[in-house]
Amino acid sequence: MDFDDKSMIAPIIPVHLPAAFVRMCVARGYSISAILENSGIKAEDLDSIDTYFSLNQISKFVQNALILTKDPSISIAFSQYIRLSHFGSFGIALMSAPTLNDVFVICKKYSSLIDPTISFESEIKDSTICIKFGKQIPLGLNYYYTQEALCLSIIRIISDLVEHELPQLRIELDYAKPSYAEKFNYLNAPISWNKRHCAIYFNTIILDKKLPGADLPAFQKALRMCEAELSLFTQQGENWLIKLKLMILQNLQKPLTAEEMAEQLHLSRRTFFRKLAEYDTTYDALLSTSRAEVAKDYLLYKKTSLIELADHLGYNDVSNFTKAFKRWYGLPPKQWLQSQLSRSVE
Repeated sequence: MDFDDKSMIAPIIPVHLPAAFVRMCVARGYSISAILENSGIKAEDLDSIDTYFSLNQISKFVQNALILTKDPSISIAFSQYIRLSHFGSFGIALMSAPTLNDVFVICKKYSSLIDPTISFESEIKDSTICIKFGKQIPLGLNYYYTQEALCLSIIRIISDLVEHELPQLRIELDYAKPSYAEKFNYLNAPISWNKRHCAIYFNTIILDKKLPGADLPAFQKALRMCEAELSLFTQQGENWLIKLKLMILQNLQKPLTAEEMAEQLHLSRRTFFRKLAEYDTTYDALLSTSRAEVAKDYLLYKKTSLIELADHLGYNDVSNFTKAFKRWYGLPPKQWLQSQLSRSVE
């Protein structure tokens, strides 16, 4: 079943990284038309700083690349291809930051300039820093690619900034160990699979050291540019729809009523429903779609139990969740999962 999720067609992702991904594929010998096929993106769109893509468009050309290259670990190639210049003013701020502590503050505050659906949190315990990361939306067919691309890109960027490998690096990923796991051996770091979150750990010894590229005037100028871009971005209507979707996903276990959500967004009930109508959708539709998408991701990639999943989605018992799942996908969860696994084997 396909869900009509209006948030997935909102143009919210700036051109920088999507264009870099497509150019990487072209550099590997694949035609730009084949990569962009059925995505609704034109080659000339990749050269315009004013271009924004939807989550559906990016999902489509990533799927095209995975099929064309027959390389499930294409995330490795992408993380090695990207440069900080591919991140616009956000990248300039990272390049000129005084210390890694400043880098983490920038990432927390301005990562939405690259992708508003990314979560990035850092915390220190004893002598170890933990960076938890991930996409806050269901990922579907691009689950492995997206989590790996984020993980490897973060490691690559921080390593470039400090100009050496991260001390005592270790990695946690929230899905089962894939068949191509040995390709990550180049990281020289232990990887734990099937963890609750995606996270990177390394020693705090490098946090306060002055970075080789530190340049305070350039850093301050880049921050002003980031602030101006963020202010402009938050005014876009599409960003409001994504913010609503993320808040729905954050509250799936105890869903807010439409009135409570309107209050959280500082809107009157009337304005809230009017804005939804502008996108030809409803609050109940977004909530149902979010639950259905998360259920699919968890079953396929996180191997969670039905009891845990039902609770996560806000159902008071498994039978109610099973009825809802059958309404979404035509089969009970276990039968649906078996059909998907059988199809992948074929």
